[in-house]
Amino acid sequence: RARTVMTAMGNLALVANTTGGVYIAGGVALHLEPWLKERDALDRFYQRGVRSGLMQPIPIRLIASELAPGFRVPGLSHSGG
Repeated sequence: RARTVMTAMGNLALVANTTGGVYIAGGVALHLEPWLKERDALDRFYQRGVRSGLMQPIPIRLIASELAPGFRVPGLSHSGG
């Protein structure tokens, strides 16, 4: 799964020209944290063939605070409530 997610994130970052960085937040952030330490997963994000040079300056930032505002949908929770 890490390969698929990191490849998709890299594709979106390249298409959107996200020179300011990619910010990962919300509940998924905690699940992605281990992948951001794996060289293979990071290669999937950054390696884009001839366009790899465009990806190198793009940082990946993880927002892992349970208190971060704006990352929850009212009425939706993991407990189904």
